[in-house]
Amino acid sequence: MTNTRPRTSLLGAAAAAAAEAVNEALAAAQARETRALAAPAPGPAVTSVPVPVP
Repeated sequence: MTNTRPRTSLLGAAAAAAAEAVNEALAAAQARETRALAAPAPGPAVTSVPVPVP
């Protein structure tokens, strides 16, 4: 069986698939970062630290 599609068509399809994969990976990374920023910090937040007075 021979491939009847022109070579440029195959390269274009491969480039489009690669670009789509990159875009999906970037979107997934951005979603992880957004979830990490939105997650509450564990434990109580420290607003001030007592300083001993000599």
